[in-house]
Amino acid sequence: MRTHDFLSQNSYLNGLKCQKFAWEYKHARDNFPKLEKATASLFDYGHMIGDKAQELYTNGILACENEMPFSDYLIHCKELLEKRVPIFELGLMFKNLYAQSDILNPVGDDQWDLIEVKSGRAIADVNYHDVAFQRYVYLNAGININRCFIMHVIPGSKAGQNCNAKDIFQLVDVTDKLPAYSAIVEDSICQLLETWKQDKSPNICPGKQCSKPYKCRLYDICNKKDKEVKVTVLGSGSKGNSIVIESAKSAIMIDAGFDAPEILSKLASAQIAKNKISSLFITHEHSDHIKGAKELSENLSIPVYLHNNVFTKSKWVNLDAAQVSLFRQWDKIDVADFIVTPIPVLHDTIAPVGYIVECKSSGEKISIVTDAGFLQEPAIKAMKNSDIIMLESNHDIKTLHNSQRPDFLKDRIAGYKGHLSNNQCGYVLSQIVGKRTSEIILLHRSEDCNTEELAANYANNVLKKLGRCDINLQVAKQYEPISI
Repeated sequence: MRTHDFLSQNSYLNGLKCQKFAWEYKHARDNFPKLEKATASLFDYGHMIGDKAQELYTNGILACENEMPFSDYLIHCKELLEKRVPIFELGLMFKNLYAQSDILNPVGDDQWDLIEVKSGRAIADVNYHDVAFQRYVYLNAGININRCFIMHVIPGSKAGQNCNAKDIFQLVDVTDKLPAYSAIVEDSICQLLETWKQDKSPNICPGKQCSKPYKCRLYDICNKKDKEVKVTVLGSGSKGNSIVIESAKSAIMIDAGFDAPEILSKLASAQIAKNKISSLFITHEHSDHIKGAKELSENLSIPVYLHNNVFTKSKWVNLDAAQVSLFRQWDKIDVADFIVTPIPVLHDTIAPVGYIVECKSSGEKISIVTDAGFLQEPAIKAMKNSDIIMLESNHDIKTLHNSQRPDFLKDRIAGYKGHLSNNQCGYVLSQIVGKRTSEIILLHRSEDCNTEELAANYANNVLKKLGRCDINLQVAKQYEPISI
């Protein structure tokens, strides 16, 4: 039996994400574009994390250790169950359904714990669907499943090839959360099998499913637009911020909140030619936005644009006069293929700004606000009807209130010179989304007082009310670049 003749958990998840992708993957897989390098790197990282998790179970056995015909592999897996030791990548069939668990760990005389390993630093909704499908297949294949777990990377830990596995993983029991996901498994399977029977690919409108949890391989086919600008968020959050905006002719960078070597490494991994960057624009003088500016400017021989008052009054700026080009709010700065306009925002720094970036060759408009406690009407007006909106969605109000942070810090974050909450971000979006808007990236999400799911839900609810579910929305990551 060939692997694409049955419904695997990957096919199941593809179907939940997009019926069109599921159909194309089954019937026209040979025509698929190759994986982008950034996406392939994410998959490679995921495989490395999976291998690292196996180190926690020293007496475990890898089910597919030796290549063999698929039918022999299934027999081999059933034989391994008799050994009652941890088993990695054990595959089982139930009717025309196939599931393969990352780790199956024996419990008592005849039970097993199912453990799904994820390279993310939090549990996403799709992970629950993944475990629910595996559990369904395993139970129906006669495996007595005890509890189900998701093992993910601990936020802030340094996961790498040479790290200690005990230092980077968190094991979360998700058994009690599965009933809601398990309840839809059978109906979803039936729906997907019916889709597979259709003569042609279903017509599905592009939306948020095109880029979550990673950019779909059919993204450029389904989202054909006369667009030229590419935006890459190298990282966004309290540990560092940097954004690159590219046209076919040139590129500019917004903020350099990482060490220069790390920025150069991120550029390389995102396949951005460093010599294409013509200038660096700074939003404000906090370290997570300006940390690498001086060294990067020297390395790339590019000017650093920042507000006049920031350069003359801030003790945090270590740039030389020869490196900087100064501006004031609302100046129109002509740089290579772009017109850049700094707009005023409120934040607890000397002269913080956001940016309106207009591409001269394509006419596209990008709005960027990364740190702001409040936006006044002139800034909101300037951001209206942008093709791409990049806006802070820092914290969930309730989560911030219930956090262990000191009261003065809570007040600073929630204040009008602090950071935009999910609610505030949603309000701003309701005011600025226009007919041209096709992409939204949420920036500077707090790792402690927000989640990707919460931030995205607030924004998507606004888009739903606006009747704009066609807009592609992503939440920027602290550690991994994302591009549109």
